[in-house]
Amino acid sequence: MHTAVGVQRNSTISGESSRAWDLHKAARERQREGHEVIVLTIGEHDFPGPEAAVEASVAALKAGRHHYTPSGGDPALREAVARELQLTMERYKASAPSGASREGDSATSSNRPSPQGRSGEPPPSGGI
Repeated sequence: MHTAVGVQRNSTISGESSRAWDLHKAARERQREGHEVIVLTIGEHDFPGPEAAVEASVAALKAGRHHYTPSGGDPALREAVARELQLTMERYKASAPSGASREGDSATSSNRPSPQGRSGEPPPSGGI
């Protein structure tokens, strides 16, 4: 059975004695005691990242990429995601049974959100 350790919605994660850190420490202590605990307190996953992602991260850090990205996201990453989405949609459409229609299932440039978002406004901070 899993043990739930949560953080109230308005909790803060600042300072050594904040409630969020207290809960995080309590969850980790329960894990050390042998309890099966899924830790969801501060967004820290409890499994290793994919090796390719680790290697790419190390390479990026060595290349000097250790600052915040632009608020609209990294342009190269946004383009890569858009290309992958386009390929995924093309594969999806190609897999439709003969005669079936997938109208509206499109990621074409006519209905794909622009980098500024559907309204023309910049996307929320931190988005890609």
